[in-house]
Amino acid sequence: MQVLVDILKEQLEGYSDLLELAKNKQGALLANDIKKLEEINKKEEGKIWELTKLENKRLMIIATLKETFGENLETLTLKEIAQKAPEPYQEEFEKIFVRLNEKIEQLSKINDQNSELIKQSLEIINFTLQAIVRSESEVTYGEQDRKTGQQASRILDTKV
Repeated sequence: MQVLVDILKEQLEGYSDLLELAKNKQGALLANDIKKLEEINKKEEGKIWELTKLENKRLMIIATLKETFGENLETLTLKEIAQKAPEPYQEEFEKIFVRLNEKIEQLSKINDQNSELIKQSLEIINFTLQAIVRSESEVTYGEQDRKTGQQASRILDTKV
């Protein structure tokens, strides 16, 4: 049982780290700091990889605890496992359960906000590109130039 508690504590720490990264990402999004966003994304990938490995370990341990509890714990939630755990572990499982739920809820909220910020940024970029394309097409051919097929001067020099 202690091994399961230790893994859950590691997962809690991992989700706390992921939450901190999400907050940093939000700051980078608001500051339009692309370099920092790239760094944060790399760190997030690493942290998610670690959490995935911990989750696999947790599932393996739960499978071995089937003998102790006499039932398949894989289908039970952490709260249900806490209720079925022996007395010295019940309180610790309950604390971890509450804290994990809080972290995951906070992480979900910040990720939703970050998604909205990214969506707004993409909309602004799309609007700006459309305005540039419309502006360029209006300036490229005037009424006189459309008839003759001659290209007028451009606002933007597209030569590289």
